[in-house]
Amino acid sequence: MKIVQICPFFYPVVGGMEEHVFQISKYLSENGHDVKILTQDRDREGNILPRESKIGNLTVKRFRNIFSLGEFGKIWPGFLTYLKSENPDVVHVHAYRHPHTDITVFLKKTKQIKSKLFLTTHNPFHQNTGKIRRLMTFFYDNFQARLLLRSFSKIFIVSKQERFFFEKFVGSDHIEWLPNGVLKVFFDKVNPRLKKEIGVYDKKIVLWVGRIHPVKNLPFFSKVVEKITSQRKDTIFVFIGPGDIPREYQNKNFKEKVFFIGGRKTLELPAYYADVDIFILPSLFEGQPLVLLEAMANGLPIIATNMGGSKDFVNESTGFLCSPHDSEKWVEKINYLIENPTSRKTLGNNAKILAGYFTWDKIAKKIEENYEKSN
Repeated sequence: MKIVQICPFFYPVVGGMEEHVFQISKYLSENGHDVKILTQDRDREGNILPRESKIGNLTVKRFRNIFSLGEFGKIWPGFLTYLKSENPDVVHVHAYRHPHTDITVFLKKTKQIKSKLFLTTHNPFHQNTGKIRRLMTFFYDNFQARLLLRSFSKIFIVSKQERFFFEKFVGSDHIEWLPNGVLKVFFDKVNPRLKKEIGVYDKKIVLWVGRIHPVKNLPFFSKVVEKITSQRKDTIFVFIGPGDIPREYQNKNFKEKVFFIGGRKTLELPAYYADVDIFILPSLFEGQPLVLLEAMANGLPIIATNMGGSKDFVNESTGFLCSPHDSEKWVEKINYLIENPTSRKTLGNNAKILAGYFTWDKIAKKIEENYEKSN
């Protein structure tokens, strides 16, 4: 099949959606399909990227972004001409409420392409937005969505919490939960690297991995870190990810207790997870975090906020869910896991088993099956 994946950003821009598109495209290409990835030509900082590039056997085509409505509202209509000329068997668009999704549906409705259409929504239901964006969202969801969503052969949701919203428009038969996956390398035993790198060998390690951003809620979490490190001498916190260290952590009392070590490539992370005792994710919202499944695949117990896609994987069998604003509950759960190694091991083993059902090859195979059987 000729398959086109369309997304607002792609590598070298790094994120959950970009990894999702890459992994399913790689699988489809390796299984004999002709796969192209279409995106716009800017990174998140506005730098211009090459109009065409190759990643392995995958061709990435970038089209000029002529207008931006914030970080995600990119207008890059050049891909219309490409779709009309190629008329692929399948067009799979990524991100609900984005202009490229609307434009693709327009081509289908006006019979300019005959392709089967699929949508992966990527859980765009973050509530912490400004008034204007909330107003635009309200009108889009209550008017435009009704005209668009029935054009898709299937809508893939990455978080179960999305189901109720999309069922209102297309019914349950047109929706399938297919979350982000995890690479098999995260299940393998590797030589640990973290303790040697930071020079700490005799402490319990609580780990966070991600892109330092306000939605990750790290300023709030500094209260938890301060309380734990003031109470205990046996525990340190490590933060892995790009971005500026929040000022709340530039505290002399955190010296040798808190480590921000910068970003690491995906395939380097297993060696860091291997030295860790607890994984935490205190975000205000998560669509469906890749790092959550990575940590679970490494056999780590999880403490996460009860917001967004984390709820699909974290329960009493794999860890704990806490409010993103309840520092006392976070302190309680971290202390519990530090003091109960048997529970840490049991929860971690359960997490690893659960993650095994969501490797990227299994997710991509289900997407391929939908391409083949859908009208």
